[in-house]
Amino acid sequence: MTDTDVRKVPTTIAVCSCGAPLVMTFVFSYNEFICLEDGRLYEFLDPDRVNVTEELWTRFVELEAEFREIMRDAIVKDSRHEGCDKCRREDHHLHATPEQQRASDAAFSALHKRVGR
Repeated sequence: MTDTDVRKVPTTIAVCSCGAPLVMTFVFSYNEFICLEDGRLYEFLDPDRVNVTEELWTRFVELEAEFREIMRDAIVKDSRHEGCDKCRREDHHLHATPEQQRASDAAFSALHKRVGR
């Protein structure tokens, strides 16, 4: 198996009931995984794990990159942004500019559109 990413390829991978590899995220409270194919959310211990194949790993890398791109401007409640001086004292959503909030809303809308919600 060739490594399609700089990370070490694991032996197993979390998959959705539809068979797609899941992307780990901390965007949704109590749901650490999302399936970009059907929008299902999973708690940390919920998803099935299967042996990694080159095809699954390649698809995972693609989906993870897509998720990161979609959510690039998202502001997650109760999180702080690196490089933001105000985040030393409070969560970013409490002092985000109107432009940042619009970009965050657009990111969440794009994610919902992507997963068909």
